Amino acid sequence: QQGSSKNPNLVLFRHTHSYHKQPHSATLETDTAMNGHFLNVASFALPRQPRAIVVLLGWWGAEPRHLAKYANLYHLKNCITVQGIVSRWVTLFKHDPSIDEFALQTVNHVNKIVRAYEPLKLPVIIHAFSNGGAFVVERMESLIENRKDDAEIQFFAERLRGEVFDSAPAYPTKDNGMNALKA
Repeated sequence: QQGSSKNPNLVLFRHTHSYHKQPHSATLETDTAMNGHFLNVASFALPRQPRAIVVLLGWWGAEPRHLAKYANLYHLKNCITVQGIVSRWVTLFKHDPSIDEFALQTVNHVNKIVRAYEPLKLPVIIHAFSNGGAFVVERMESLIENRKDDAEIQFFAERLRGEVFDSAPAYPTKDNGMNALKA
């Protein structure tokens, strides 16, 4: 969802909690701007206790509606999802420093949800799609490895239980790009 800011590189991310109560449900939504990226936190407090928090990280060109399809599958399994898509620019040039900011923001959002459900000690699973997702995972792993003194990052690392890579990444080169366009 594009932000209303004058800066076209700003994209809004939405933090959504749906609490299912006895015949009705209520939704709380907050929007915040994030430089060039989309992050949607959708957590559904289902009749049964949630089983895990799944971080869905989109591919180049993915849109929120694409990740929502995968989120719905996880919701059927009683999981909370965090959906994130880095900008197309970052997917082409993986060394863009804004990917570090995005990885850190994602970690912080996941930590807030983990704390909200603290007695359950929910595991965190990352489901990364192609380069867009894999580059964020790479930065998250770098944060975990290089910032041992950062309590928030280590809190996330202690709960991280698995990573799923869907459509394994390829590093963009001129030849790879031309081959992809020909396919």
